[in-house]
Amino acid sequence: MLFRNVEKFYGSIGINADDPKVASDHRFIYRPFSTSTFFDKYADWGIYNEQGKLSREGSYTRNERNILVGQSATTSIRPNDCEIIDTPCAYFGPLIPHYGHFILTTLARSWYVARAKAEGRKLVCHSDHAPSSYLRRRYVSDCFSALGLDVETIICPRVDTFFTDMVVPAPSFIEEKEAFEIFGQTTRAIGDRILGDASRKRNETPLYLSKSKLGPGSVHRIVNETEIENELQNHGIEVCYPEELNFADQLRLFATRSLVIGFNGSAFHTHTFVKNAANTICVSMENYINSNQIMIDRLGETNSRYVYVEDGLRNTPVNGYMTAKAVERPREFAHALLDLAGIKFKSTNRGQPTKVNSKAMFSDNCVADHAGESYRNILLRLHEALSPKSYLEIGTLNGGTLALATAASISIDPKFQISSQVIGSKPVCLFYQMPSDKFFERYDPKALLSRPIELSFLDGMHRCEYLLRDFINAERHADPEGVIALHDCLPVEIPMTDRTQNGTAAEMHHRNGWWTGDVWRTALLLKRRRPDLKMLCLDAGPTGLVLISGLDPYSTKLRNDYSAAVDEMMAMELADITVSGFLREMSVVSTATVQDHESLRKALHG
Repeated sequence: MLFRNVEKFYGSIGINADDPKVASDHRFIYRPFSTSTFFDKYADWGIYNEQGKLSREGSYTRNERNILVGQSATTSIRPNDCEIIDTPCAYFGPLIPHYGHFILTTLARSWYVARAKAEGRKLVCHSDHAPSSYLRRRYVSDCFSALGLDVETIICPRVDTFFTDMVVPAPSFIEEKEAFEIFGQTTRAIGDRILGDASRKRNETPLYLSKSKLGPGSVHRIVNETEIENELQNHGIEVCYPEELNFADQLRLFATRSLVIGFNGSAFHTHTFVKNAANTICVSMENYINSNQIMIDRLGETNSRYVYVEDGLRNTPVNGYMTAKAVERPREFAHALLDLAGIKFKSTNRGQPTKVNSKAMFSDNCVADHAGESYRNILLRLHEALSPKSYLEIGTLNGGTLALATAASISIDPKFQISSQVIGSKPVCLFYQMPSDKFFERYDPKALLSRPIELSFLDGMHRCEYLLRDFINAERHADPEGVIALHDCLPVEIPMTDRTQNGTAAEMHHRNGWWTGDVWRTALLLKRRRPDLKMLCLDAGPTGLVLISGLDPYSTKLRNDYSAAVDEMMAMELADITVSGFLREMSVVSTATVQDHESLRKALHG
């Protein structure tokens, strides 16, 4: 079995010697996490200024395109809708208990606390549970204690709150994009306080970090890892299970061992707390890694080597894990690891990945992420540019996109999960908790709003025949000068197009949970069968946005030929067309081409 060096990474790498910025304003609206929807799927949390715009310094974004993790670009909530807190505070960010995200996200604003700039201020966090429940985790309590924090220091409002004096520092680690040197300085200072004067004498016995005892809810699992452990132990390598150690002992491992080996994961983030940390050999499940790991290595000047097995891992799905694989020849795998452990390390960057042409890690059926703005940003611009007087939305769920509308609105969803203010300044907002087919059987949206629909957003069931029916019905009730927006029609890899959600694991791990279903077929059918429509296909993240104008409410072409249209769609095979071929046929363009109201109006009606 042959290991190869990982030569590709996902994301960008930036190391910044400056301090992160601090917002000049101190008056902010705080919108809490939902208690029922995970924050990365929830659009209504965040830190907003008095005018309702998301604070750049207070936002949680990822990668060079600054993709929002939940949140929205704007909120309709204003200070007079909120409870008010006048106590001097500082924003600490999201309190995320997952070990890796706690280090990279929760501690990203700890630099401000470590500099004693927040002295005398309460710390405001976003959390879906009481902070005391998270402080029971040893790594959380140890890090907070090292920063001089306790449960009395932290405020986590459960309702919309207006802070009249809250300092908002920007994070010192932006996932998949940029790390500030002060992040490494702060985490190493935390590690020094936790380790104290304990001996850091080097232990030359290589150590293997095992995932085999991690329970469901973990990201990755090697189903036969114990066989690898046994073979390694037979040859003198010690095996350790990090979750069985307290946090100080985990830090001590990286402070005292000369070499730590294991499958790549959050456990290897631990060395960010340690000066002169152990050399590491990380085995990746893919032929690429996340750029976060390289930034952590560079901040700590850690010598890490990333390797992968070209053909020795087999997908073996296990409930409760995002990815589960089996090593096909575990004994041979262990022997190859032993060979790597015998390599003498030098203080160089040899073996670290370097940025390569993205084409090298993608294929015709697994293309790069869409490079455009978030689809929600485009929807907001659409509302602003068109100023529609009537709006129809199918697939509202928690209301993140409905909140963008100011027109008289109709919202349809089989099971609403709205937990925030979405009506805003709408003169009327009608909610129908039912499948969209039933709604159109029973109601006439033109009659309900006393006018044709000027803007529709279709984000319902992700199956092609459902979206086709929704489009037929939306066009039938549309203003001829109106626009219909289709979401999730521009997939970037084949697994996300399964007709069943989570049916196939994503090819790129960060895309797990990106489900488009097969509604790409509907978009392609409209392109081929309705050349009279004007279709603007945008590379909006993460899975595209299709804006359709030139509508004909009197067209019967699709209605009269519905069965044949469905047969035509079901005969389409994306693997044959290829993802890249499909995107070319759809003439996908950059969101940069519609970056202002005038260019957007011109693209739709010019």
